[in-house]
Amino acid sequence: MTRLQEIFTKVHQRSHLAQMALRPVLIEKDVFQAYTLGGLEVVFYTGLTESLSDDGLAVIVGHEIAHIAAGHAVEQVSRDVVNLDHNHNQEARLSGFYSVEAEYEADMIGLLYATLAGYDGRKAAEIWETLAGIRQSPKFNLFTTTHPPDALRDTRLRQQAADIMALRGTANWQDALNCNPLYCAK
Repeated sequence: MTRLQEIFTKVHQRSHLAQMALRPVLIEKDVFQAYTLGGLEVVFYTGLTESLSDDGLAVIVGHEIAHIAAGHAVEQVSRDVVNLDHNHNQEARLSGFYSVEAEYEADMIGLLYATLAGYDGRKAAEIWETLAGIRQSPKFNLFTTTHPPDALRDTRLRQQAADIMALRGTANWQDALNCNPLYCAK
């Protein structure tokens, strides 16, 4: 938990939510998974935290914090409520999963947070290499149905990481939370 807490704190402090009391929760289970429901906790499983380097884990931490910062949980609940099927007296069901677009947005914002915290965002590709090795394992569960295809996501992450890394050392680096390849307030 100490390693996760240290990485989480560094990334969280460089995020848009630095003033919020976010905290990581570590579940000792051999599952390659992390998630947030949009509250103050971000859940990580030891199957994920023990499989990745500090850089790779920082990207995942940033990704989950980005879901909160972007309001993806609220967006998803709103979509689910609009799409409820009340026909034939069926019980309403909420999907609870973010859209592919939300996953891509969290990837980009998360890369930014991790890079601002001093981690190498180019290591995001390591996540997909690790996943390829455990695809048939019980560690790998929700990613297949709720996340974008690996090859496309890997390509996008590599390009986004290169774009963010190119900002390092430039005059815009200190203002990267407000002006970056995804969004610019100016």
